[in-house]
Amino acid sequence: MPEMMMKTFFSALVVAVVGHLIADAIVATPAYAESLDKNVVAMHAKLDEQCRGGSRDDPATQLSCDARLNFEQTLAQIGYCYGSGDRAHATWHKCQ
Repeated sequence: MPEMMMKTFFSALVVAVVGHLIADAIVATPAYAESLDKNVVAMHAKLDEQCRGGSRDDPATQLSCDARLNFEQTLAQIGYCYGSGDRAHATWHKCQ
């Protein structure tokens, strides 16, 4: 599959999954919504690992980096912030 098609497909898949998670969270109980939030955080962590650990010339690495950015935007939209006093140990957490 050509790289552009893979990238478009993967981006569409990420948008669909994230959209579904957000829709579920909107109508869910608080506990269920928190569980969904944690899943989005966990997916971001996995994509971050793949993005940082992959070869720069591997299309799969670029897809992981692009998807990671989508998850970062989603986390911000659902009220999460990244950071802490110690930048080396920064994490995603509910904004205050």
